[in-house]
Order: sequence, then structure tokens, then C-alpha cells
Amino acid sequence: MTTRRRLDQLDDSLSPQEAVLRWLAEAHEFPTLPDYVQSLKGQKPSVFPLYRLPEEMESSVRSSMRGEKPGRIYAAVRTAVRDAAFLVYLVTQTNGSVLTEQRANSLNYFLVAQGLKAFIKGSTPWEGVEQERWCGFAASLVSEVFTLHGAIAHIATTYFRGRTPLFPQTAGLLAQLVTVTAGTSESYHRSLALGLMGPKPKRRQPPPIDLNQVREAAAESALVRAQQMITLAQTEALSMTGEHDRGLDLVEARIL
Repeated sequence: MTTRRRLDQLDDSLSPQEAVLRWLAEAHEFPTLPDYVQSLKGQKPSVFPLYRLPEEMESSVRSSMRGEKPGRIYAAVRTAVRDAAFLVYLVTQTNGSVLTEQRANSLNYFLVAQGLKAFIKGSTPWEGVEQERWCGFAASLVSEVFTLHGAIAHIATTYFRGRTPLFPQTAGLLAQLVTVTAGTSESYHRSLALGLMGPKPKRRQPPPIDLNQVREAAAESALVRAQQMITLAQTEALSMTGEHDRGLDLVEARIL
């Protein structure tokens, strides 16, 4: 693992984002968040991110504010600690969300792919009701996967300078799922055009699954999904610094 910098070697102007990005580079040497957590077992508390990063923030703030009034230093330390904790919690939120939904999305993809194969082989009749049911299920899957992928991309751009907060294996699985779900829909359209699922349509018809439309809808819902993760991470960070009421206000604002 990358050697951690000593606190007395930290830049005076170290920001919470910079500190978390350094930590994230080290953590991403592990394939998944559970693997990283497992690596921490039995180690001193000082290596845990929610112990280590607050110490780094306090050291950096105090070094850069020498000579300032204690009250101002305390407020700045508290803000820096809260901001760093928020980013750490955001990393765990994003990874947790993707890992939680990965199994369900993968299973749904398997069902969609198997359904398409059955239709092409003719083992399942391709009729109006069956077509509508399959198309609805497939469009829902594509929308869900694109929404999750878009939410992670938005968070990466907004908070991590474009670096994904996902651990390598988790990021790879999500990217793969985006590719294969879109590919299944495209295979379906090609099969229709080639007459593999019945006579070719005599007139040009709109695609049963409009990927462009699904992408546009997913782009909007991705922002909503991202904000949910952000709010939860903000709430946890506020709770960590003893600002429980502010955290509750955030949650209430999202619900009401």
C-alpha cells in the first residue's frame, strides 16, 4: 500500500478534498469497499479514515491559521473535519448503493437477455402482450442502470475532480452492466429489423425501446439519485460533528 504522509509533512493549505483524494488513491488499491474494510481489521484506529482525516484536517488548519483567535481556529477545524467526513461518507454511500443494487440489476439483466433469446428462437410466442411486457421490463432495467451510472458520474465530477468514488471492481461491474443492458436493447431492435422475431414491419415504426428517450429520462433521475446519496452523506457528517438537528433538517427537506 502507498506510504501515508506524516502529519508534520502536510501542506498548510491542504483542503478536505485533497486529503480525501489522497486517501481514496490508497483505498482504491483494493478491489472493493468490503476488501478495504477487511484490510483495516486489527490495525490501530489512527489508520481508519474517520480518525486519520480529521487529524490531518486539524493539523493543516492550525498550521495555516497560526496567530488567529482560538474561536476562529476552532470553527475552521470543525468545518474542515465535517467536509472531509462528508466526502468519506459519500464514498461509502456510492459504493454501498452500487453493491446493493448490483445483484438485483444483474439478475434482471439475465432475465431480459434470456427472454430475448427465447423470443428469437421461437420457444416463446412473440405476441402483443409478451412484447409489451418484455419491452417494459427491459426499458426499466436500462433506465435504472443508466440512472445509477449517471448519479455516480455526477458525484465524481462535483466532489472528486472527476475521479470515481467507486472501488475498481465495483466501477468495472457497473460499467459492464451499462454496456450489456444497452447492447441487449440494440440486439432486440436489430432482430426486429431482420425479421428474426416475425415479419418485418412494412412501415417504419418508432423503436419499442427508445434508448435516446431512456437516456434523457435517466439523466434527470440521476441527479435525484445523486442528491439522495449526497444528503445521506451530509447527514452522517453533521451527526459526526454533533450537529444532529441540522442533519435532521436536511433529511426532512428531502422528504417533505
